[in-house]
Amino acid sequence: MLSLELRLPEPLTLSESAEVALEDYAREVTRSERALAVRGGERDPAVAALRLEGLAAEPGPEARRDILAFARALADAGGGAGLGWS
Repeated sequence: MLSLELRLPEPLTLSESAEVALEDYAREVTRSERALAVRGGERDPAVAALRLEGLAAEPGPEARRDILAFARALADAGGGAGLGWS
């Protein structure tokens, strides 16, 4: 199984619920066993990347674009307050 870090073009400020939604979305899109938001650091709480673990194969360009677009949509909606997906 593979693991990789999908870097965001720029760190995004997300609410806790938006961060969980992004992790769930990335896990579903990539069929990974686990997806974790990676923050910029202790002094930078913005999400800078997603750590994908347990991948059967590296995600293709379309999956990567979808995940990044979802992350951007969450951030553009004020950090994701009140947003979700199913």
